[in-house]
Amino acid sequence: MTIDTITRLARLVLDTNCFVYDNKYYQQIRGGAMGSPFTMTLANVYMWEWEQTLLEYQRSHN
Repeated sequence: MTIDTITRLARLVLDTNCFVYDNKYYQQIRGGAMGSPFTMTLANVYMWEWEQTLLEYQRSHN
């Protein structure tokens, strides 16, 4: 699976996120659903990337 395919699938999940509130259906227009396994995984990947950048900066400026 290519990075492009993963990116497109991630966008599909985030763009089609719906929820029910007070017996009405809504489509979330921004962000991901709290507690969603996909959203948690995406957040972990983002934080891992951020952490790697921070650690590299700290190593080079110690």
